[in-house]
Amino acid sequence: MPNINGTLGPDVLPGNLSDGRTISLIELIGDDTLNGLDGNDVLNAIDGNDLIFAGPGNDIGNGNDGSDTVYGGKDDDQVYGGKGTDLVRGDIGNDSVFGNDGNDTIFGGKDNDTMYGGKNNDQLLGDLGDDILYGDLGSDTMSGGGGSDIFGIGRVGDGKPTATTGGPTVSDADVITDFRTNGNDIIQLFGGLQFSDLQFIDGTGFNGISIGNTLVRDVGTGEYLVNMVGFTAAQLSANPAWFQSVGTPTPTPTPTPTPTGTSGPGILNFGQPTYSGTEGSTVSVGVFRTGGSQGAISVNYTVAPGGSNNQASLNDFTVAQPLTVNFANGQTSAQISFNLTADGIAEGTETAILQLQAPTGGATLGTLPASNLVISDQATTVSPTPTPTPGTTASSIFSFSTSNYSTPEGTAGTVTVLRTGDTASAATIGYGTVDGSASSPADYTPTTGTLNFAAGQTSATFSIPTITDALSEGSETVNVFLNNGNVGTVNPATLTIFDGGTGVTPTPPTPTPTPTSVFQFDQTNYTVNEGGQATITVTRTGGTAAATINYATVDGSASSSGTAPDYTVAAGSLNFAAGQNSASFTVPALTDTLTEGAETVNLVLSGGTVGSNPSILTINNVASTGTTPTPTPTPTPTPTTSTTGPSVFFFSAATYSGNEGSTANVTINRSGDLTKAATILFSTADGSATASQPDYVGISTVSVNFAAGQASATVGVPIINDTVPELTETVNLFLSGGSIASPSAAVLSILDSSGGASNGFFYGTSVSPTTDGGTGSFTINRPSGVGTASIDFLIAAPGGGQPVYLTDYSVSGTFLPNSSNNGGTVNFANGQTSVTLSLIDIVGGTAGTVNLGFGAGTIGNPASTSITIL
Repeated sequence: MPNINGTLGPDVLPGNLSDGRTISLIELIGDDTLNGLDGNDVLNAIDGNDLIFAGPGNDIGNGNDGSDTVYGGKDDDQVYGGKGTDLVRGDIGNDSVFGNDGNDTIFGGKDNDTMYGGKNNDQLLGDLGDDILYGDLGSDTMSGGGGSDIFGIGRVGDGKPTATTGGPTVSDADVITDFRTNGNDIIQLFGGLQFSDLQFIDGTGFNGISIGNTLVRDVGTGEYLVNMVGFTAAQLSANPAWFQSVGTPTPTPTPTPTPTGTSGPGILNFGQPTYSGTEGSTVSVGVFRTGGSQGAISVNYTVAPGGSNNQASLNDFTVAQPLTVNFANGQTSAQISFNLTADGIAEGTETAILQLQAPTGGATLGTLPASNLVISDQATTVSPTPTPTPGTTASSIFSFSTSNYSTPEGTAGTVTVLRTGDTASAATIGYGTVDGSASSPADYTPTTGTLNFAAGQTSATFSIPTITDALSEGSETVNVFLNNGNVGTVNPATLTIFDGGTGVTPTPPTPTPTPTSVFQFDQTNYTVNEGGQATITVTRTGGTAAATINYATVDGSASSSGTAPDYTVAAGSLNFAAGQNSASFTVPALTDTLTEGAETVNLVLSGGTVGSNPSILTINNVASTGTTPTPTPTPTPTPTTSTTGPSVFFFSAATYSGNEGSTANVTINRSGDLTKAATILFSTADGSATASQPDYVGISTVSVNFAAGQASATVGVPIINDTVPELTETVNLFLSGGSIASPSAAVLSILDSSGGASNGFFYGTSVSPTTDGGTGSFTINRPSGVGTASIDFLIAAPGGGQPVYLTDYSVSGTFLPNSSNNGGTVNFANGQTSVTLSLIDIVGGTAGTVNLGFGAGTIGNPASTSITIL
């Protein structure tokens, strides 16, 4: 079982070994490329920003330190990103994919994969197959892709018995973008979490969650778990079967494979020929053990004055004594810390020479047993000139023109490389190919070489010949990479070879998603008289392909059962043809002889990406037209049981505000049966404001009592007046302990007593109305133009009879629309303090008011505005 060892610079190491051989303990110092090729391989890159292709076979690929790119290739692999911000792809096969530390991007690829984000904020994309996705720690974004997927959320240890995969603020929650969009997905609850522990909070656009999405909170820990895109609180709470409680998933925490020691005591080298630092700082000098890690060994080192001019002395630094580096059995690297002395003397750059000597335990010295320690003067900040990357200028940056190329079988695929940065001088960059699902030389000719860029040249190309065969095999891929130069973000790339003449539809490795269809009711409230039939219209924005959305009615105060039902249940699917943007269904209202007042039916959409949802249908009572009874004498009425449903509670608004030093009055409404006394529970929770600072007086739980006939009640939240100039802060408001309708949660904004316009993003006060077919505008401001910044503006869901975004008006200007089609992201360049967007009134559209707010961020005052459409 041979060892393949890299040099102390960038390497390209093919693992063209026989099946079952191991590429192990490649203690590489530079940025390396490892290719496992055929066989069941173990590839450990260790240090540097590495590129790993596991290739065919059941492989283990580990990026370890650095920002790595790891491809599993064919068959059932284990791929690990390790530390750093990594791109990890399982590719073909039933893979186990681990992000480990860092903000990683993880693709499952084809087949049925299990994916773990690890620590920090990751993006997990299941791609094809029935996948299992665990975000683990950090605020992760999870997309299952095709198939019926499992998303894991729950409670974890992490040193705190109440910690979860979410966190104490809304921004800590994971995001699931495509739940039950392409299959029968479920949410897996682990660590003792039960469905009864979950609180579902509708997004208002002003509580950090977009309208049409729902925030899921663990009431046991108070932490926010996940943002469910396209679902309302009513939909999730009505479907407990979508949530399944299990034990804690294994592995937790995500394991990082540790290479086992290889035979031999190893070879010792410094990690690089020169280490440098400024007076007053600490420099870590690496000593590395390659070629074997068996047994405990040690090596001494000396520090001597160096350089022809300024020579460092022992007064210029301190280092731990004795001057010995020890390695345990299996240990492959160690660090020496030099604390550089700030002496206040202007003396220029000084140099010391480090020398390894007298290794023990059978270890030997390698090709870099000496290194320079360069100390820059703190007063003059003289730094050594960095050695440019061989073969190119230090500031030329090379990238592929795209991450995906394609060519039919039997032709040559042309790949373009772009150069940015310094283009004034000549430069070179290396390139090469590695098997993906395509194999060389059967499917293509392996290609390596060097591209030469003349002075001023910014692009060059090379070709990859592909081979025609008689096999019906579908599309196959080749991985293409750049090396031996300063490489940008688009590296590596993929060449897709389309099957020739077999009728197989080309399939790119990761399909580009089509625009998502967003469904919503065209009104928030509908009305119908008893005996009539209500027509309910559902509109679609975003996608234009054929699509389907489910609808259903749910009892509010009106009932669909019993001896005197109020309406007939309506449930089914609306099928939208390609290009169709609206469809309708009907709800029959029944006539009875009861005098009962107006009653309500909840209308719900599901099974797709949903915008404004649910909506309300109000059934108006129609007086009996039979023979009028003789009014005298008036009979004494006999008390009967109320035919209306139970009381339903909701906030009067999604947002409230109050100044420091005041009491914010929060109104709670109820509908349904008002003939009896009723009670609902009200509570607060910290948003950006905290009760412990204190910014406000927190209310853990208080009972709000409604007398018979009472339809609304007010709760006061005291706000503390402090002397600290601060940004607008928020408090989360919740209802519980009863039947709840939307909005079931709200946000209280605390405005600084000194005036909040200078504290964060705020709307301009000059908002122009629009005439039919005309154009108005609104402005988003920030107080300081220092640095770049961004903020989401949000369009509140329209009320009944109010104008609808993209139907009655549109917004134009420089912004990135969001996926929910209710606003977008505005980016501020350095020095920019305002952005103005136009609101275009569509001719013949509905007149009314458009309300605007902000998403999560630092918000000033005014935090909202409105535009009138005439």
